[in-house]
Amino acid sequence: MSIFDNADEITIDGKDVLKIELDGVTVWEKVMEIIPTKIHLTLTSTLKQQLSFIYSGSGEIDWGDGSEVTPFSGSTTGSFQHTYPQAGEYVVSVKMEKGGLWIPGTYMASLLGISMLSFSNDGSKSQSSPQLTAVKFGDGAALYRSGKSSGYAFAGCISLTEIALPEGETTLPTSTFQDCVALRQVTFPLSVTSIEAYAFARCAALSPALEMPFQRIAACAFRGCTGLEKVWLRSSVETLEESSEKSNNTVSAYTGPFYGCLPSLVIYCEADEKPSGWSEHWNVYEGTDKFLTVVWGKKTRPW
Repeated sequence: MSIFDNADEITIDGKDVLKIELDGVTVWEKVMEIIPTKIHLTLTSTLKQQLSFIYSGSGEIDWGDGSEVTPFSGSTTGSFQHTYPQAGEYVVSVKMEKGGLWIPGTYMASLLGISMLSFSNDGSKSQSSPQLTAVKFGDGAALYRSGKSSGYAFAGCISLTEIALPEGETTLPTSTFQDCVALRQVTFPLSVTSIEAYAFARCAALSPALEMPFQRIAACAFRGCTGLEKVWLRSSVETLEESSEKSNNTVSAYTGPFYGCLPSLVIYCEADEKPSGWSEHWNVYEGTDKFLTVVWGKKTRPW
């Protein structure tokens, strides 16, 4: 028994204490609330749904319709089917016990390069999920990547409007949200430093003003994001990449991160001048010589 046994919280010098050890033995540890991942669905006709993911540990699925929760445990790829009583909007919660991990997308779908969706209709594999509308990752969740599967996690989810990425992610893989035409809001954890090619390609509804505190942004990362009006590139951005398209052995287009955006897009840069790691044509929006407006030395958010 310890003098700390009945303490819910311990504060020292105004800071919360998470763990106390004596001689290498934990005598008190703060009980942390486990935050579940919330998956929002809008069902219109197909009521039988399948949730597939890789997991390690124990947890449960609350399907959001008042039915009994579905428990799971072990370390494997799991597919869980559920039939809803009627069409409507539902919030599915996946809650892992402390120390557990779960990863959206099935291993087989990943190997085939198919979009790694959390849900599919009637257990079938498809590259778009019209019923998936929002995702907020909680404790123990991570985006899965292995070889060819390093991308397309939510590509083609045409009803997805918002998503909060899990803490600890450092790279947003290729085409993660490509063609998510309704996507408006993405919450990035501070750990994200790199945005790969086509990660947000053709996300036409993306928030009109975006702050980008990343270190690297690949070519075509925001290609065709016609809803963008203002972008603020922070001083942390070291690399902006470009690629090129050719016709008859002649370069017909330099495709930087913002190629295909509207010419009205204004890019504000915290840097006073172009950093050495930024490509020559990083702000081309069409062809080879049509450049977006750039404002240098913007030290405060421009909106």
